[in-house]
Amino acid sequence: MLRPFTVLSAGERQRVSLSWAVALHPLVLLLDEPTSHLDIEATSRFEALIKQNGDVNGTVQYLGKSGDKWLAVPACIGSQIKGPCSRIDLMKQHANIDVQAMYPAGAPPKADAWTTDAFLKAAEACHKGGVPFGIGLGETSDSVDTVGAFFLAFGAEVVDIKGNVVVKNDNVRQVLEYYKKLMAFLPSDAPAWDDGSNNRWLVSGKGALIMNPPSAWAVAKRDAPQIAEQCWTHGFPVGPKGRYAPFLPYFWGIWNFSKNKSAAKSLLRHMSTQDSAEKMVAASKGYDIPAFANFSTFKTWAEIGPPKGTMYHYPNPHNHQILSIAAWGAAALVTLYA
Repeated sequence: MLRPFTVLSAGERQRVSLSWAVALHPLVLLLDEPTSHLDIEATSRFEALIKQNGDVNGTVQYLGKSGDKWLAVPACIGSQIKGPCSRIDLMKQHANIDVQAMYPAGAPPKADAWTTDAFLKAAEACHKGGVPFGIGLGETSDSVDTVGAFFLAFGAEVVDIKGNVVVKNDNVRQVLEYYKKLMAFLPSDAPAWDDGSNNRWLVSGKGALIMNPPSAWAVAKRDAPQIAEQCWTHGFPVGPKGRYAPFLPYFWGIWNFSKNKSAAKSLLRHMSTQDSAEKMVAASKGYDIPAFANFSTFKTWAEIGPPKGTMYHYPNPHNHQILSIAAWGAAALVTLYA
């Protein structure tokens, strides 16, 4: 399904514009559901490369494979985790939480106390302090992905593995009650937010926390450096059923009607090497996340700043949370909170 340019995110618009700029006809297409025309035979050979670079998480396998065949190769460009980005100073001042101590640069997390209950208390404290958490309640991906991670943290399913609707269960009731409490501490216009609203909330200095990849930090570094130097990206709170991070992976594939599959395979192999991935991560200033387990400790994340180490925990280097994705049908879940 091709999407109109107007509904693309800022990053997607940049990539589409770039593809049009370098060729009369775009060489890269951003498609929501291209799997019906992918060359399974061509991409299945990349399992050796995946083994070489380390395993990939369950979400990447679920989305990238059909049975035991890979439909596409996990991409670095665009792939992101939408975890918390907190203001160091405001979280200390209003919630008595030291996010740098909880997620120290260069060391494993010390986040046992970072629970959904602690998150709710921090949201209340920051709301009272006049710097509410900037979490959207709209139907765009940032809001939906955050909802999905909270649902999983409470073990709440609305559709089971067989496709049956199972929304009437205790876990769903529990997470809805939780979100009802959380909503009271969010900005009053949060139901109308899009994917840029939370970024602007953080950069403007209005809030103590958002759920977003480091693009908001990058804008703050450019436009409001005093805000950027107080930002710290870290892990999601743990719920009764686990700690899940909102994850949005991208994939590269080869069309089954391609006239030059050999060159395409060679290109994908090259872009899937550690050297290429490290260059792409550096070029994106740490935003892009490779899928391979061995690629989560690049020096960009450890060294970029200010403050230095602000992105160390962004790629989940200690694998302390489960990377998850919310099906687009989860957009309907947001409306349940109202």
